[in-house]
Amino acid sequence: MSTVELRHIITEHLSLIEDASFLNAIKTIIESKVSKGEYKLSDFQKKELI
Repeated sequence: MSTVELRHIITEHLSLIEDASFLNAIKTIIESKVSKGEYKLSDFQKKELI
């Protein structure tokens, strides 16, 4: 399964979750991963932005 597919599935599941403490925990995990530096775009992502 590609990362694009995984992101889509995760986004769909997250939209159904109502538990604020669980969502805050997920937010913390995501922020710790995203804040580790520069984000690198794949060639596909770069093409999508143009």
